[in-house]
Amino acid sequence: MKALSSSIVAARMTAIILCLSLAGCEPPKPVGPQEIRIESEPAGATLSVNGRDVGKSPYTLKQPAFGRYLVQATMDGFLPLDQMLEVGEQTSPDLTLKLKRIQGLVLFETQPTGAEVSLNGVVKGKTPLLSTDLPTGTYKVSFSLDGYDPREMELVITDRTPKLCPMNMKSNLATVHVESKPAGAAVILDGIHKGQTPCNVENVIIGNHSLKVIKDGFKEYSDEIKLSQTGTFPVTVSLEEQLAVLDVTSTPAEAKVTVNDKFKGPTPISVAGLRDGKYTVVIEKPGYEKVTKIVEIKKSEDAKLDVALEKATGTLALNITPQGAMVVVASEQKGVSGDGPFTLELLPGTYKVEVSKAQHRPYSFKADIIIRKTTSRDVSLQRVFVKDTIIQLKDGRVKRGMIIFTDPDGKARVETDPGIFEEFTKDEIQSVSPIKP
Repeated sequence: MKALSSSIVAARMTAIILCLSLAGCEPPKPVGPQEIRIESEPAGATLSVNGRDVGKSPYTLKQPAFGRYLVQATMDGFLPLDQMLEVGEQTSPDLTLKLKRIQGLVLFETQPTGAEVSLNGVVKGKTPLLSTDLPTGTYKVSFSLDGYDPREMELVITDRTPKLCPMNMKSNLATVHVESKPAGAAVILDGIHKGQTPCNVENVIIGNHSLKVIKDGFKEYSDEIKLSQTGTFPVTVSLEEQLAVLDVTSTPAEAKVTVNDKFKGPTPISVAGLRDGKYTVVIEKPGYEKVTKIVEIKKSEDAKLDVALEKATGTLALNITPQGAMVVVASEQKGVSGDGPFTLELLPGTYKVEVSKAQHRPYSFKADIIIRKTTSRDVSLQRVFVKDTIIQLKDGRVKRGMIIFTDPDGKARVETDPGIFEEFTKDEIQSVSPIKP
């Protein structure tokens, strides 16, 4: 490739010298200020003008004299391009050199044939496949064929030299032999019934598969099997006797479930392994009344129990003015009040409630919460006067106090002393800043 580039450069230089030696090729004459912008598609090509390297495109040829210029462009993966530029009064200020990609010639073959070929994730066809338009570069070649392992290889194209890209495909089919104790169970592989045990399942692709073995009166066997090579893969299953399942649900969910004094977990839950008999089921959740049920299992048939829990809480409703106050119950922050009632669901009992807001006196009280009842309380916080703002007026006066409000026109109302208010227009105010503690 380097030898080819050297030959091309030498040929171009000879052309330049020949052009300048021909009759009529007079030395360029200077003209007024002008420039020609030389670009390439794609950008970034190495440029030379009359044999002199000028860098990469885009390039601006400034104040060119009338005459002929040989512009040359080279770029990896593209054919070199020479173009003569005639500079005169009507010459365009822009010149675009459109480079053509070097395209490779590749024959893809597989044994056996018929494999699907993908280049960098794009499907190109099936083998044998001849590709005549691949740009130079590095490619990830993928081969896929049913019953065979997918294969990959790297392909590097640098020029038009023909390439052979061969691949031997490897079979990925195996046989799964399934036995069960007791025999006569249905075999389900990847959701498809394959027969009854003992059973041979042939032509199974190597990889992960879902296997189920099912027989009436026994617990369903389900597993994920991994076939890593061809040949026969044996599977032996000991089926367990089918026992009853009790499905327990509750509204709301996440309630604790115990069966015959043994904790089973939160709802919704399936309690398996139950034989015939009576079971005491207890369902509990904080804030709700406990529920106890007797469930009878007959002939190992599954059963369901759905319980609607009744609340064992009361409601605390606070009407707080002004809004934006922090509410603390039993030393735990519960949130900030808004423009409506602030409500909480609490277990029965007596709680210390604290309501506070900046520049207001805090308020606390005790609230008795009764199951399924609402305890309401009106809370009105008293504002505390605090001088927290300095207002510098344009006439030199300084006011210290607490901003009560500002309107869209810039007017400010300020409490300078408890109960004493002053108003200032936007034109009167020089600056407003907080008083640092």
